[in-house]
Amino acid sequence: MAIKKSSNSYISRNDKFLIPKIGLRKVFWDDFSYGFAIVAIIFIIFSWLSYSEVFEFVKNDTKPNINIFFICAISVITLVIATYLRKKFAEVTISRVLEELKPIGPKLAARRRALIYKDYYGHIKYDRWIDELDNVLNNIINPKIGDRHSARFAALGGLVWLDSVISKNWDAEVRSAVDPTTIRSPYEFEQWCAEECHRAGWDAYVTKASGDFGADVVAQRGNKIIVIQSKLYTGSVPISAVQEISGARLHYTATHAIVVSTSKYTRAAHKLAVTNDVTLLSATELYVFMKNY
Repeated sequence: MAIKKSSNSYISRNDKFLIPKIGLRKVFWDDFSYGFAIVAIIFIIFSWLSYSEVFEFVKNDTKPNINIFFICAISVITLVIATYLRKKFAEVTISRVLEELKPIGPKLAARRRALIYKDYYGHIKYDRWIDELDNVLNNIINPKIGDRHSARFAALGGLVWLDSVISKNWDAEVRSAVDPTTIRSPYEFEQWCAEECHRAGWDAYVTKASGDFGADVVAQRGNKIIVIQSKLYTGSVPISAVQEISGARLHYTATHAIVVSTSKYTRAAHKLAVTNDVTLLSATELYVFMKNY
């Protein structure tokens, strides 16, 4: 599943925040049935008020009465006003969403970079990121902005709009501000490792929890591929970590293999790492290593 990008241009608000442009034409065509209904109702009302003139015009093909032009003019003016007001309502909704989005934007950008990944065949996968974004929208943003704004925001693009704004405003500037020693979840540590690779200029993704063939993160830059196994340990990392990542290097045809840990390694792990040409790193060394490799 992929996120279909919007073709809208971006505009800068007074706070220099970039958001997709919402034009009158977009609002009108997105809600065409709404506008058509307004025109139809007004036309019916005025036609009823001047039924004889309209009937004669259609039947005899006579010169149209001024009332017919009046009906059309009022209908068009009403539609334009209604569309303009809907645009203003949309802008109010966008402002409400941005109020809730800005405090968590940098964190979401980091999650975005970690959760969008490539499968073994090189296809970009958005499923994890879409699930994460949907969870944020339904459990964090929507409850705070209310049902009316939630429904309007869904009509404006919802998840696609959020992804566009996050990538446009934070993705290029995101920096890992998390101390790896404070991470308590192995999966979050995998994401942290992927983000460190991103910061160092690599295209990195977290592999699936099952069937990862020993690699938690795969990073690629040019013709270089590095497989990484992350170990969120309090005790010493055993030799099995080196054995697993060595197998992963063969499976992914990687140029290098790394084990990253928040703890130290056993003596046996160090010996086998030398034999198998595997690099053992502490979490704080990952960024520098990837930057210079």
